Amino acid sequence: MGLINHGFGQERKDFQIKEQYDVFIHHVLDVVEHPCVVNADQPLDDYLDEIGETFGDGCSRLLESYLIMYETTKDKAYLIKFVNVLDCEFQLRFDQLNLPASYLALHDGSPYSWSLINDSGTPTTILYIDGQIIWPMAHFVHLINSQYPDLQSFSTPLAHNQWLGAQFTFGELADWLGQRVDETIDRYYWGGYWKGAEKGFSAHPSDDDAMVINLQSAIAAAMYYMGQNDPNEYYLQAADDIASDWFRTLVCFPELRPVLELAPPNRYQWVDIGWKYPCPDSDDDYEDLSHAMQSLELPMTVKDNTIWAPYHTQVFSETDLVRLHNAYTEGAYAGATPFTIDGVDYENPHFHAGIDGDDDIDYNTVFSGLDQTRGTVYSATWLSKWDDTSGASQQTLYDLIMKLYFHDLYGQGVSALGQYTNATSIPYGLAQLVSEQWERECFSLELRNRVLSYDQDFAAKDVLVIAPGNGPGRSFADPETFDPVFEIGSGVKCNMKAGSAIHWEPGFHAAYGSTVHAYIDPAGCGMGYKVRAGLDASINAERSDVVHPVPDPERQVVNRAEWAIAPNPTDASSIVRITLCAMVGDGVVNLYDVSGRCLYRSPVIERDQSEFILPLYGLALAPGSYTVVQQEGGKVLAASPLLVK
Repeated sequence: MGLINHGFGQERKDFQIKEQYDVFIHHVLDVVEHPCVVNADQPLDDYLDEIGETFGDGCSRLLESYLIMYETTKDKAYLIKFVNVLDCEFQLRFDQLNLPASYLALHDGSPYSWSLINDSGTPTTILYIDGQIIWPMAHFVHLINSQYPDLQSFSTPLAHNQWLGAQFTFGELADWLGQRVDETIDRYYWGGYWKGAEKGFSAHPSDDDAMVINLQSAIAAAMYYMGQNDPNEYYLQAADDIASDWFRTLVCFPELRPVLELAPPNRYQWVDIGWKYPCPDSDDDYEDLSHAMQSLELPMTVKDNTIWAPYHTQVFSETDLVRLHNAYTEGAYAGATPFTIDGVDYENPHFHAGIDGDDDIDYNTVFSGLDQTRGTVYSATWLSKWDDTSGASQQTLYDLIMKLYFHDLYGQGVSALGQYTNATSIPYGLAQLVSEQWERECFSLELRNRVLSYDQDFAAKDVLVIAPGNGPGRSFADPETFDPVFEIGSGVKCNMKAGSAIHWEPGFHAAYGSTVHAYIDPAGCGMGYKVRAGLDASINAERSDVVHPVPDPERQVVNRAEWAIAPNPTDASSIVRITLCAMVGDGVVNLYDVSGRCLYRSPVIERDQSEFILPLYGLALAPGSYTVVQQEGGKVLAASPLLVK
C-alpha cells in the first residue's frame, strides 16, 4: 500500500541518522546515566562519585538534544522524553534531598543547586554544572512560551511531574520550571557571585576573581532564554556581558592576551591564558575541543533567531561565527585517511583534540577511535550553517562531519558510543546533524514500532515509510511497546506528508475513531517539512531574514471554499491571483519560504476586498515550494502551498 510521486535522490539522503539517534538515547539513559534515587545502603559520597561524571554535562546535552530533535521533526515524543528526564533530575535538587549539613555547607547552604558532585568538587565546578543543567531547562521554557505557544495546552498522561499532579499542560509545566530555573539563577546573580560586566561570575561570593570564562557560558545561555521568556533586563544584560567577555583582552601575567585569538586563515583559536582569569603563568595556546563543546553553547544560543535582546546585536557577528566555523575546518581538521568499500573510495577525517604551543605551534593529534574528539566534533555541527558564508574555508564543516559519521557511526550499534563524555555528546551532536541533514538533503524517514496516543504530524522530503517490524525491539517513543506494530489510537489525528512516496508495511493499524491524512506534496524534495505553529502577524518588512512560524496549510486553513490561488504551479516572473477569505477587519497577505522567512508582505487589504494580486516578479524566487498566507489581526485565515517552477 502506498502513495507514489516521482522525485529525485540526493547524496547522503538515506543515512538514517534520526533512527540511529532514537536507538542511542535508550542506551544513554539505561547504561551511562544513573537512577534518580539515592540508595540508602550506599554511602552518599560513593553515590555522588558514581553519578558526578555524567549528571551535569551529560544530562544537559541529552536534554538539549531532545529539544533540537523536536524543533527539527516536530515529534512530541521528544518533548515527553525531556519532561520525564526533567522529573528525574529535579528529584536530585538539593531541596529534594536530605543532605548532611557538611555537604550543604560546601555548596553555601543553598537549596537551589543541582550540582550533585562529591566532596572533592570545587566551587568552580558547582556553578558550572548548575549552569549546564538549567540551560536546556530554560530553553524548554522559552520554546513552550515563545516559540511554540500552541503547545501550552498540550497535555498527556505519558509526561510525568510529581509536583504538578497526575495531569498538567506543557504551559503549566513551563511556568513551574521557569520558577525553578529563576531560583537557581537568582541564587548566583543576587547572592554575591556576580562581579560585574568585565568579570561575570566568580566561583564564590568571597572570591573577587572571575571564573574561567567558558565555565560561564551555559548559565549565560540560560539567562538569555529566561530574560526573554519573562522580560528581565538584569538577566539579558548580564548574559550579554558574559558574551562580550569573549572578545575582551584579559590582564594576565606575563602578558595581555585575548580569549579568542585570530589565526590564519581567518579562524579563531582558544587561548589557554585567555580562558583562565586570573591566568596561569603559561605561554601556550590550547585549543581544547572538549571544552569548546560547552563554550559554544553560548554563541549557539545568542544566534538562535527566536532570542531577542536590545544588547547583543554586536555580539557573535556573522564574521565571528565564520571564524569559529573555520576553527574546525582549518584548525582542528587534521587531514583524512582514504579507504575503499566495494570499489568505492571514501575518506575518514581526523581532528586534533587540541593545538599546543605558542609561536611555533606543535600539533598534538589524537586519532583514537573513542577519544573525546569524536563527540565534540559532532557537537559543532550547528556551525555548518556558515559553510557558504563569505570568508568561510573551502572545506565545508557539514561535508567533514558527514564523512566522519560515515566512517565512525554509520550502521553502528550502541557500542560505538563509548563511555561518559562521548555517550552523551554524540547524541547531542547527532541531533544537530539530523537538523542539517533534513535541511540540506532530500531525506527519507522510517517510522518504526510505536503506539500513538496524541495528535502528531510526520513528514519526509522523499519517502515516508511506516515499517513497524524494523525497530530494535523496544519503541523509542512512549508508551513503550515491544510489538512490531504502528498503532494510531482512537480519537488521534495523524498527518503524513512526503515528497515522493508513502509506504505502509504490515503492522500498521488505525483504530476506529482515529483520523489519518496522507498526501504527496507536489513540490517533491522542495517541500516545506518544518511545521511551525502560532504565526506571528507583526512582520513589518516586505522581505525579512528573520525566520517566522509558518502554518501547516492542511491543518490551519479555514474558509477554504472561498480561498483560492491561481495559477499554481506558476513561474517566478508571473503574478498570482488570490481569491480572499471574508474578513471582519483589514488584513494582509504574506509569502514565506520553506524556512519561515517572510519574502513579501502586502500593503493593508481592506475588509471588503475580495481579490488580491501577488506580484512574484522582482522577488527573485528560486524554484521550489512557498507558502501564501492570509491574516487578519494576527489570526491566520488561510494558507496554501505555492509551487514555483
